[in-house]
Amino acid sequence: MNRIYPMMKYNLNTATDVDNQMQNEATEENDISTLKDLRANLCFDFLCKKIQDITGCSSLWGNNTFKRVHIILDEAASCPWIYRSVNQVYHETFYMPALFSKKTEFGEHFSIICCSTTSEALFKERLSNQDAFHPVIMGPCDKVYENLLNSGKTMFETNKKMASLFKRNNCFRGLIQNRRCGVLAATLIFETVAYMIPESLPVEADFGDRSNEVSTFFSDGNMKSVYFMADFISCGVATPYRKSNGSNDKPIEKL
Repeated sequence: MNRIYPMMKYNLNTATDVDNQMQNEATEENDISTLKDLRANLCFDFLCKKIQDITGCSSLWGNNTFKRVHIILDEAASCPWIYRSVNQVYHETFYMPALFSKKTEFGEHFSIICCSTTSEALFKERLSNQDAFHPVIMGPCDKVYENLLNSGKTMFETNKKMASLFKRNNCFRGLIQNRRCGVLAATLIFETVAYMIPESLPVEADFGDRSNEVSTFFSDGNMKSVYFMADFISCGVATPYRKSNGSNDKPIEKL
């Protein structure tokens, strides 16, 4: 199959160009199959290069193979040609797991999982084959944050109880519903709040099992300190999170 011909015919230079051309109504029907094959192989080459970069392995061949390999693509919706390539199931030559089985030798069975924070409807609308779309929806949850905060890391019990009050702050409570933000928040607490004690709060205080009485232990001034620290943690989390998800240049109100 001559994959070079459509590249020259439609003046295509990148995988995105190939994907856009496939959506173009002016594209000749006879060229669609070739473009699908081209896009799938470009995606395969891209993923192989990423795997090699991440693992440091120069070859994707080996004597000992994995029984099953899961390739997880985070925020796949930000790169439409990638997830449309992965979603192709029309023919074995276009099927990404089949390409890995044929062209590499480090696993017996391959599956590719696309993750995204976009809505299910929007993600499904842009797929190549909607019948092959099997979504797993993750709702907001603060369990990651709670589990990290209650892990075995060294932290005074007083500080743990104090940190538990951060959830009284609406901004902080909403922030840790995002799992990545929850991890960042817990990390920042261990790096800072673990060493803080509000003025006039005795370090040796023992709350025992009276967690529901903790708020009455703090004076109004202490509670203001707790709310201030929750705001401080929220600001400390927001900046690295915006950088990590590519939204650093977007106004905060559009996030």
